[in-house]
Amino acid sequence: MLEVLILSFLVTFIYTPYGYLITNGSNIRSFSLQLIFAVIILSFLALFINFFSPLNKIINSVILILPLFIILKYKNIYFNKKFFIFCFYSTLIIFLLITSSNVYRPDAGLYHLPFISILNQEKIIIGISNLHFRFGHISVLQYTSAIFNNIVFTENGIVFPSALLASSVILNFLSNFNKCLKDQKF
Repeated sequence: MLEVLILSFLVTFIYTPYGYLITNGSNIRSFSLQLIFAVIILSFLALFINFFSPLNKIINSVILILPLFIILKYKNIYFNKKFFIFCFYSTLIIFLLITSSNVYRPDAGLYHLPFISILNQEKIIIGISNLHFRFGHISVLQYTSAIFNNIVFTENGIVFPSALLASSVILNFLSNFNKCLKDQKF
């Protein structure tokens, strides 16, 4: 349980700066938007990389290191109280979602896990749906799950993207709701 809590914090802290490329700011709403955009950027980055190379642990770990440069460049944004409050709330939501979820049942062994395994072992295989029809309809979120299989998160990282996206949407909704209450815009 402690491992899931620590990894939930790390996934929020490390991957949020990818969204800084699209939006910036220093409140919970802007951090939640950064996290939403980070998941989108990571999804399409994984898709693009997979055209040329499999999403193995080495490549995925390099992608894990890239946001650290953004964090170091913008220390005043990512080492302040508001960002750590955002990380705390996001970590709490991710932890609750992962520990109480059964998201990869019952069809994980048929659809999700085999395709994520193919993404981690091979570059894009043209005509893979001819191999079996279940590989013909996939989600771009599976590319994000494949990219979370790195040295830090290992194979367990594939469960984090869904929870990460859900927590960022929940926090964005709650921060917008709170803003409307403060401004008395009903």
